[in-house]
Order: sequence, then C-alpha cells, then structure tokens
Amino acid sequence: MKGKTCCITGHRDMPDKEIGSIKKAQHQEIKKAVKDGFPVILSGFADGVDQYFAEIVLELQKKMGI
Repeated sequence: MKGKTCCITGHRDMPDKEIGSIKKAQHQEIKKAVKDGFPVILSGFADGVDQYFAEIVLELQKKMGI
C-alpha cells in the first residue's frame, strides 16, 4: 500500500483527569492528519488510548465524511 498511514498506540490505564486532554489532542492530530493527506487511519482497538482514537475517527467520519 502506498501513501501515508496514521496509527495510534498508547496506554490502557489513563488517569481520569487526563482523558479529556488526551481526547482533545487526538482530535486535533487526527484532523491535521486528514488535512495533510493521510488516506489511511488505523487503530489497534486496545482499551484506553486506542479506543479513544477509534471513537474520534468514527465521529469525524460522520461529521466530515473522512
């Protein structure tokens, strides 16, 4: 497969007080990746950061058609 791929890996157990800022940062970076031409976005779907990432991608697909 040619082109750019955006992937995520991270911790499973995140402090509750950090989850909001993690999701916000992921949201910004995913939108940036799409804008920068990354046609493939992958998540391993592990608990924690990977799932936050996947949820945000699905949300943006519905809103932006990515």
